[in-house]
Amino acid sequence: MQLLTPDLGLLVWTLLAFLVVFFILKKFAWPAIIKGLNDREANIAGSIATAEK
Repeated sequence: MQLLTPDLGLLVWTLLAFLVVFFILKKFAWPAIIKGLNDREANIAGSIATAEK
């Protein structure tokens, strides 16, 4: 049963590692993902407009 109850130290270090990775991704990866989605949206809208002509 000890395997199912994490130690407090493990919980703290896991939370710390998660927060570090979260903030790194938020700072560097999220803007790139949003830019890619916006570019794709503009490309699709342009393609639909061209197809309607």
